[in-house]
Amino acid sequence: FNVFYNKGLIVNATHFINFFTNLFGKPNMIDVRSIKMTKKDFKSNFIIKYSNVIVNFYHHKKYRNTFELKIEKKKFKFCACHKNTDKKGKIKYIKSFGNNLNLIMLKNIYNFFSKKKFNLCSLKDAITTHRIVEKIKNAKI
Repeated sequence: FNVFYNKGLIVNATHFINFFTNLFGKPNMIDVRSIKMTKKDFKSNFIIKYSNVIVNFYHHKKYRNTFELKIEKKKFKFCACHKNTDKKGKIKYIKSFGNNLNLIMLKNIYNFFSKKKFNLCSLKDAITTHRIVEKIKNAKI
C-alpha cells in the first residue's frame, strides 16, 4: 500500500494508521524516513510493516488523502477528493464519504452519547494509534 496525506501526521495520517492497524494488527516495525515539525503538527515519510503487509506513508501537498493498492496488474485507489486524475482509466477509484464525512462523524458521536449503534474508533484503538504516532515523532533519523 502507498498512502499519501497532505496535512499533518496527527491531523491526517493518524486516520490511515488507525485504519491499517485495524485491518492488519499490531505493526512489527516502523521505519521513519523523514520527519519535520510544522507550526502545529509534523510532516513525515515512514513505513509501517505489519505481519504480511508493508504500508508506505508519504506527506505530499499534491495528493489529498489517498491510498492505493496494487494487485498484480490491477491498481485500486481510494481518494477523498472524488477526482479521477488517471487519464488512461487504468486505476479503479473507490469513492469516499467526501463532504458528508463531518456529518457522519457528528451523527456517530450523537449515537454514542444516545447509547445507539455507532461506528467510532474505540479508546483502545485510539491509544494504539497514539503510541504508533509517538514512535514516529520521536524517531532518531
